[in-house]
Amino acid sequence: MTEPDSISPTSLRDLVAGRLELHWPTFVEQHPHLAGAIERIQLVDSVVDRISDDPLYRQAMEAAGHDERILAAALNLATLIDTWVGRTLGL
Repeated sequence: MTEPDSISPTSLRDLVAGRLELHWPTFVEQHPHLAGAIERIQLVDSVVDRISDDPLYRQAMEAAGHDERILAAALNLATLIDTWVGRTLGL
């Protein structure tokens, strides 16, 4: 069961996995050997765990509960996911 102020774990995983795919070619180019050794599923899980603990994530989820702020919250969430994916990949 999910907390009322968060999206489902599956939805967050899907968002993170999609954003990771956008950054993956750059990571492979910069770190080809490391990219070959990394298990992407574990990488996605790691980013999801970090995002779930981030206060900005919590704020974005709270804001999404208010209709007029859903779009802004979604954009903030995408930016936050990109930040954590970039940090995780060292980009």
